[in-house]
Amino acid sequence: MKRIVSAFVIIVLQSTSHAFAFNDGAKEVSNYHCQGLQVSVGFESDKAHLIINHYAYILERARAASGALYSGDLLSFWDKGQQATLIYSGDRSIPCKLVAQK
Repeated sequence: MKRIVSAFVIIVLQSTSHAFAFNDGAKEVSNYHCQGLQVSVGFESDKAHLIINHYAYILERARAASGALYSGDLLSFWDKGQQATLIYSGDRSIPCKLVAQK
């Protein structure tokens, strides 16, 4: 029985793994640490693809006074240099810091 359950879990994970991959058009992928959350962001010219705890979000570029702002239905992401902010529920935010690339 354990083998059947293990096989089922592997099949499910393999079938959904493509949903978490970045679009081929992403120019660069950056990783951020946002108060315990690991956030990966793939940037395109007018979009940002975020992966947070295995959930994928596509955000559209929006106007920003400085830095780059990407907005979607559930959340927004603003970044400038080494700093970023993850905004959710319209008015709640989590500060983020760019993780050094190895």
